[in-house]
Amino acid sequence: MKQETRFLAIEARLCLVLSVIFIHGKVITPGLCHYGFIWSYKFEHLFAFFILSLLLDFAFPG
Repeated sequence: MKQETRFLAIEARLCLVLSVIFIHGKVITPGLCHYGFIWSYKFEHLFAFFILSLLLDFAFPG
């Protein structure tokens, strides 16, 4: 069981690094400029932070 937890932590750390690189790439590339409040952006941020927090939880158990 300890071996499986270790592999899960290694995989989660790899996914965490890849997702941070992906999110960083999406943030620094120019996109459409909308002024005002758009709900879809709020849901995208909520989803991104949820995934990052879930990966952090799995990457560093205990």
